[in-house]
Formats: sequence, structure tokens, C-alpha cells
Amino acid sequence: MKAKTIRADWLERDGRRLDCNPYMTGAMEASEALQALKARKEPLHSLTRGHNGGIYNGPQFRRNFVESREHGVPFLTSGNMLDADLSTLPLLRKRDADSAKLAYLRLARGTTLISCSGTIGRMVFVRPDMDGVWSSQDVLKVVPNESRIPPGYVYAFLSSKFGVPLVAGGTYGAIIQHIEPEHVAKLRFLLTGKVNGNDPEAIGASLYEIGLVPDFDLLVQPERAPARAFRNRQCVERITWSSRSERGRALDLGLAKPEFREKLGEFLANSGVEDPRLWTRAIVFDRSNWALAFNKWEFEDGGASPESVFIGDVIREQ
Repeated sequence: MKAKTIRADWLERDGRRLDCNPYMTGAMEASEALQALKARKEPLHSLTRGHNGGIYNGPQFRRNFVESREHGVPFLTSGNMLDADLSTLPLLRKRDADSAKLAYLRLARGTTLISCSGTIGRMVFVRPDMDGVWSSQDVLKVVPNESRIPPGYVYAFLSSKFGVPLVAGGTYGAIIQHIEPEHVAKLRFLLTGKVNGNDPEAIGASLYEIGLVPDFDLLVQPERAPARAFRNRQCVERITWSSRSERGRALDLGLAKPEFREKLGEFLANSGVEDPRLWTRAIVFDRSNWALAFNKWEFEDGGASPESVFIGDVIREQ
């Protein structure tokens, strides 16, 4: 059982909603933190395009599966959306998938997927190998308008410590949890990058707004931006919640160069690590700290996950 004291004005602002989700997930705190920022913010639905404005799940329908790829298309659900290997996905009957009722459920590269039933808020960025896969009504699709905002930036924000509570805060249902497109469409989205003309370096620099380390190279390879943002978030969480000293936290990040670890540890010791938004902001606003931006972090394991892994037969020489 969880108990929490909440402010009376929260109840008033949220239409006297008495269920726990918006108050226990951190959604209210995240919303207030975003409102306090001076950066420009807009509703997410103003940054998307496509079916139903670019934020949709889909209808309930009878699923007819086939065994032949000639007559079927891969079908993704909230239960297998996190799988790296999609070769074993069930095949939805192609005749049904291509119908007017279901054709818009075909995934497009750059879309952000959000599980919207059962376990709420699991997120996936549609990779090139997922292009052309069909998805179920239990997966919410967020299709960014690339003329307004980069797809990787949408995913990075929604999967951040601000985005996830806001998404989860819109859930309803006592037994089976759900969220609907209209709950996500109203989320206030930071537009620091848009204010700067969608300059790729400015977008990477503005990651401090969501408590991530500025990364001037975030969009050099757009398809790898989600992996970079995920690794960035892991590092920030490790720095924030570790019980070690600031210099000890820098040592735990797996950075390859000893001199860089030392410099980062000294910076963290001087700036403090209680609030990531403060020390990450100091990196981008003080030119002398640009050498500590995330694009300068070299990891012992090579950094973000590789684009592909080859698995083949090994022949042992006699």
C-alpha cells in the first residue's frame, strides 16, 4: 500500500480527479517542473501528423493469423514490442492488414510506440527493420511531423524521467490499465530545439531541459539517437542515485579515459549532483564545460549498441 499527501490545488486543477494514478506516478511534479522552465512548450499533438493527427492506437478486431509470409504480415503487440528479434512475430492475414480498417496500423520508421494497455508506458522507437510491421490496438503510435521536430527527440523526451510519469499519469481502469491517444496528445512538449530553428546541435544541447547531459552529436546519426539518449539517461541515473562520492560516481560510468573521468568527477564535486537539470545546464551554458558534453564521453564498451550483430558458424581449424 502506498500513501501520499497531495496539495488541494492539484485536485482542483485536475478536475477533482480522485483516482491515484496522476498523483502517485510523479505526473503532477513533472508537469510543474516543465511549467517552471522558461523554454517554449507546445502540446504534443501540434508536433505530429498522420492518421487521427498522428497519435492513435487502433480498433479492436478479430485477428486472423496465417503461417505463410506470402499471405501474411508481421504483427506487433504490447507483449512483444520490446523484442530485438522480430523474425518470430505472428503473421496477420495480409487481406485483413491491407483493408481500409487496418491499413493505417502499418508502422513507419521514426514513430514512437507506447504500450497503452496492461503495463503502461513501455516505449520503443521504430527502427528501419520494423518499417512495414503492423501493430495492435494496445500499442499507441506517435508519428512526429519531421518538418517541426526530429523523431529521435520526441522519443528521447517521452521516455525521459519527465515524459514517462506524464504518460503513466493518464491511465485509467481499476484492473486493466489503459491510456488513450487524447491523454498523450495534451502533454506539454519542450521546444527548445524549435526555437533554435531545429538546428541539430541546438537540439542536442537542449537535452539539459529534461535532465540529460547535453549531446552536440545526438542527431549526427538520427537512427542511433534513441540508443544515445537511453545510454545518457542511464548515466544520469547512476550519477544521481549512487551512494558514492561525486568522483566515485564518475568512476562507475565505465568511461575509457582516466583523465576524462578525473575531470568529470571534479566537475560533479564542484557543481553538486542533487538536481541533474542544474549540473547538465552548467555544461551547455559555460563554454569551458563543453568538453564534458555527452558526445565527448568515450566508454570502455564502445558506447551505444551496435547497429547489427553477425551470428554465423565458427569453423575450427584442425
